[in-house]
Amino acid sequence: MSDYLDETAIRQKVLPRTKAVAAQNARDSKMILAVLCCIDKVLERLDRQLIEEFVLPLLLELRTTDADIMCKVVCKYILVMALYLFRYSACF
Repeated sequence: MSDYLDETAIRQKVLPRTKAVAAQNARDSKMILAVLCCIDKVLERLDRQLIEEFVLPLLLELRTTDADIMCKVVCKYILVMALYLFRYSACF
């Protein structure tokens, strides 16, 4: 599905909706997993600005007491930071 979406659709529809779902269902483990799955699907197509504006703050705002979910959030955060640092290292 993410192959058919352009950057505008991701920026205007997918990421704001993902952020809203995460905010509305902050304690629901299934919804947090869905948010992480959505981020995972579009992560490769995001540019630096979208990572800074949406993904990093969203990952930092996710709160859960489930250890498995927290591990997935931390792993996703590490992946995003690695992508962010290595893909855009020429920009620094």
